[in-house]
Amino acid sequence: VEKEAVGLLLPNVHGLVISFWALQAINRVPALLNYSSGMSALLIACQVAKLKNVITSRLFIEKMRLQEAIELLKRHNIHIHYLENKIKQVRLMDKMWGFYGMIVPQKAYKSVSNPSDGSVILFTSGSEGIPKGVVLSHLALQANCRQLASVVDFNNNDRVLNVLPLFHAFGLTAGMILPLLSGIRTFHY
Repeated sequence: VEKEAVGLLLPNVHGLVISFWALQAINRVPALLNYSSGMSALLIACQVAKLKNVITSRLFIEKMRLQEAIELLKRHNIHIHYLENKIKQVRLMDKMWGFYGMIVPQKAYKSVSNPSDGSVILFTSGSEGIPKGVVLSHLALQANCRQLASVVDFNNNDRVLNVLPLFHAFGLTAGMILPLLSGIRTFHY
């Protein structure tokens, strides 16, 4: 369903970055879930964003000991999709389409979103009650990137090490979106 919000429950790794942009390419709105917020806050975030699907990784769930949280989400009819399973479904045609999209994105991705449409959902910490979902538009993200670019001197010879979680606004914009859209190599930790 176009514009459907899809949860991303992943650490700062390539899988999160790729999933974020893949969802953008198919007109879905990534909802970046804070895995350190606890089970109830995670469930509330999913309910606030009306998530039906969450993408995660078995290895990540194991290492972070989030099995109980995943079971809670499942009991609330949230479908869990594991990247380890999805990677096995990628066909040669999918890879060729991705390569084509990299070369001529304006032709490959014709259904470009309206700049004022929601681009991502981030969540407040819930320090004043339950977490609140904040929908940021494509325009808002671009404005944030331009604001950062106006005060930070950088060029494409630079490298960015992002240690901030992507489920926070600054980690997302300054740590991923701005560097990638500016042609700067980015490392996520």
